[in-house]
Amino acid sequence: MAEINRFSTLDLPSGLRFKVWRERLRRSFGDVSGSSRSTSEFTAWSEKLSEGDISLSHMRVDAQSIELPSDRVSRSCRSSVQVVFPLAGQFHIEQRGRNVVLSPGEWGFYDPSIGFKSANDGPVELLVLAAPRATVLGSDVGLEGQTAQRFSSETGSARVAKDYLASLLGARSALSPLTSAEFISVAAQLVRLSILENVGQHSKASQRALLRARIQAYVDRNLRDPDLSIDSIATVHNCSKRYVHKVFSTDGQTLSNYIRLARLERCRRDLGRAELSHLSVTEIAFSWGFQHQAHFSRVFRNHFNVSPSCCRQLT
Repeated sequence: MAEINRFSTLDLPSGLRFKVWRERLRRSFGDVSGSSRSTSEFTAWSEKLSEGDISLSHMRVDAQSIELPSDRVSRSCRSSVQVVFPLAGQFHIEQRGRNVVLSPGEWGFYDPSIGFKSANDGPVELLVLAAPRATVLGSDVGLEGQTAQRFSSETGSARVAKDYLASLLGARSALSPLTSAEFISVAAQLVRLSILENVGQHSKASQRALLRARIQAYVDRNLRDPDLSIDSIATVHNCSKRYVHKVFSTDGQTLSNYIRLARLERCRRDLGRAELSHLSVTEIAFSWGFQHQAHFSRVFRNHFNVSPSCCRQLT
């Protein structure tokens, strides 16, 4: 199940508040330096919803400045992208000579693994999604020249993504073990679409790459639907089955194969989750769109070289 982590400096002595906050940043990024710009007692709080290597945070931080040189980056944050949606106040990001100030109604992203500076002159409230570079960028977008830019969060996928992130955090207590991971996965897919829509015209990302990302996001949202098919995907995206195949088929992978492997990976993950131990193997398989137990067992064994029941015993 998605893990919820809460943090606040309010119960700490005033002289330790920023130091403790900075140590949290160091555990996430590396040997950051920085200072508090607050004229009163520094306060910061955050709540984070995490699933695997993707996390969604809602935070409020008093005035501060943070710097992380590239040679002080920790291994834990390599290949991680931070996507920032300000809700209140202004948030400044500097990376590789590019500077941007983000305000409510805007968003941007940066890569901590190449070093950065951030600052806010007053209190700031942020939604931040952190995910591996491959998850939110794939192979379609290069980061060179793309980070530390300002985009609107009032139109297109970015507006949907921002609203979805806020709603997901608001509904965190109601998430079930069976669906929490998928909600966070959808959040990452929506952010990926936002990036492709906004930086595609300045990079190698093409309209075909954007459609591929949209199809992938749609598939990931509908994996549980046993009626998910090439026909339904083509209809939803207003294109022919042939074009869907053409857009999605890269590196020898077909869309049908992607759907099957994605479902198998979800099943394997759920078979290893203690909170789902009350569900049978068949129930888990059917919850991910498989319709025949014998077929599921066969393709699972062929892919993982172990039966579903043995996989559950080994985890």
